[in-house]
Amino acid sequence: MSETQAPVAKPDLFVFVRNLFVFIKTLTWDIAREINIGRKTHALPTYLCLGIGIFLSLSLMIYVDGWVFSLCHKHRLLVPAGKFRDWLGLFSLFFGFYSWGLYRLLQRRATVAKLDRIWTNAGLETRLKEKPKFYSDLPIDEFGRKLRVRASGIPLDSFVNVKPTLESEFNIYIAKMENPEGNKEFVDIVYTTEEMPALWTIDNIYTYKDFSFPIGKSYRGEIKANLKDIAHFLVAGESGGGKSTFIRMMLTILLANNDEIEIYYLDFKAGMENQVFSGFSNLQCIDDFSTAATKMAEIKRVLDIRMQAFKNAKARNLEMYNKSVMKKELREKRIVVVVDEIAELMPNFKGKANSDLVEINSTLNRISRMGRAVGINLVVGVQKPDARNLDPTIKANLSGVVCFAVSHFNQSTIVLGNSRAADLNKEYKGRAIWKHGLEMVEVQAPLLTEEDVINVRGSIDQYWNQNTQTEKDKSENQLNSLPVSENSEA
Repeated sequence: MSETQAPVAKPDLFVFVRNLFVFIKTLTWDIAREINIGRKTHALPTYLCLGIGIFLSLSLMIYVDGWVFSLCHKHRLLVPAGKFRDWLGLFSLFFGFYSWGLYRLLQRRATVAKLDRIWTNAGLETRLKEKPKFYSDLPIDEFGRKLRVRASGIPLDSFVNVKPTLESEFNIYIAKMENPEGNKEFVDIVYTTEEMPALWTIDNIYTYKDFSFPIGKSYRGEIKANLKDIAHFLVAGESGGGKSTFIRMMLTILLANNDEIEIYYLDFKAGMENQVFSGFSNLQCIDDFSTAATKMAEIKRVLDIRMQAFKNAKARNLEMYNKSVMKKELREKRIVVVVDEIAELMPNFKGKANSDLVEINSTLNRISRMGRAVGINLVVGVQKPDARNLDPTIKANLSGVVCFAVSHFNQSTIVLGNSRAADLNKEYKGRAIWKHGLEMVEVQAPLLTEEDVINVRGSIDQYWNQNTQTEKDKSENQLNSLPVSENSEA
């Protein structure tokens, strides 16, 4: 060895023990912690991991490994036996969980290395050079994810101020940043890889035919709904989030494109929301409980009459029944009952006659259960959803759900079954979660102002008169084009 070449220092016992401890800790404690975090955040695929473990354990029980070794011309002694095999079988049972935890650990370390560089570039450091620490990064829907970091004493405002830098560094769109449930130890960053419009206005409302209307624009494009396919809707969200605006848009488009419709709008907040609908011939606004109870009793009778008539006509829905009726004036119209705020119907509010409330709630309950088949639809709005102001039976039958931003995850859980609506950014008016069956996506609901509604109201009669005259002209042309018999009168 050359005199100028320094001797290679051998690791001492302390370094060896330390590295061994880190290695063992990584393969045991760190992986166990990842599994525990996955369990708490519902990210752990429990059934898949358990299925993998059961499959491997059963394989060992029937000596599949011995068969594989024999195919490879290996000696049978290579197949483990005795107590070691029992321990191996026990480990195989948890192998799925262990593999998932190891994968998440490797993923975490790769993310931490990337985040450390990003925090530095964004200037998110304390005076002691401490940076935010990665905690979890979990999917919340098909496009959205939630990154949770330990703030390390850095206030939320500092994260908000460098939002453009974080979006550029991550190549993402940040929808929301907050302290989860007021816990300043953590910062949640809700983000997507796709951009959604902050405002969406409808170019032409007269394109939504046959009882259809827009729900909103998602990352994939526009989402529509139809009263014939989805009979009942729940529209939830805090004041100012877009709930009443959405209902106003929905009813305006239905009125503008369908003359065979009757809408009964129940608004018990001094009629504040329904004033804009004054003048629509097919919409009746009701703002007192006595009138509402009387009207609900009438609708209940209509429901019973239709049930019997549809049964006699062997019709499964409104469209089948109307096709069986020869005279147009005898056909039934679609009825839509709208409750702007369902909490106003709760008996604990003062000044409400219990008999009226019983009649209203009884009819709403029945419509939710039986109205679909006879063409009676229900739209329910709720500002603060909880078990006290949302009847479980009615809620269970409201299959179409539009939930705007709410403050607490419990309210979101009652409506959607998860905390997704609590993750919405309230700065984006009209941002909501659409749920129908297994589908659950974030959307930007369309904006239709009161001025737009007034314009529609002014032109709707002219619109339908034009359509009626067009149909009349078509009928006359068809009649004139028929061949005239020689025996017919001139």
